[in-house]
Amino acid sequence: MVELKAYKILIEPIFKKPRKIIPLKNNYIIQGKSFLIGLTIKNIGETPFLGCSIKNMRLESAEGKTLVKTFPETFSVGKLNPNEKTEIWWPNAVSVNLYGLVWIDCLLLPSNSEYQIFTYQKDEVTGINEKYDYPNRWGDSLYVKSASEREQIQTNKLLLFLTILMFLHGIFGLKNIAVWFLGLLRSICMFLVNIFDKVIH
Repeated sequence: MVELKAYKILIEPIFKKPRKIIPLKNNYIIQGKSFLIGLTIKNIGETPFLGCSIKNMRLESAEGKTLVKTFPETFSVGKLNPNEKTEIWWPNAVSVNLYGLVWIDCLLLPSNSEYQIFTYQKDEVTGINEKYDYPNRWGDSLYVKSASEREQIQTNKLLLFLTILMFLHGIFGLKNIAVWFLGLLRSICMFLVNIFDKVIH
């Protein structure tokens, strides 16, 4: 039996809001809110990676719930030199009813049949790359905020703002606060106008 050669590939999930450029952190995924999902793929081996197909991506609960989100698309990943990386994005925004700890995984089919792919996860706390258990597969965990948790966070922020406003009202009076706020807003607007004026001239 011929022993297969090995690729070493680091894969990290990435997310962003529809029509936004800046990626989101994992813990900003919210139950029921649409987002775009992608993967960062990096060759951490010492030999060139000749590519693969990625398919059968899915999200499922890591807490024993039966909800599963599957992705039918198949993607081709091209050649990557050592330390080179690329990104792939699923074309359509998705939303999930899952919340809490969620497991994401997919299947990788190497372009060269003489190789198998060993994937790695990056520990967010230590930064250490950890090898996945099975060849030609990848999986990692992430956290999805529940809709009720998000609403509670928004409520807490509003209560904090009202508490601060009442505190300032007790010291300075509502009229003085309004005058200060309008002055601050005017200063910000003037600052932005000056910057814009310098840019166009």
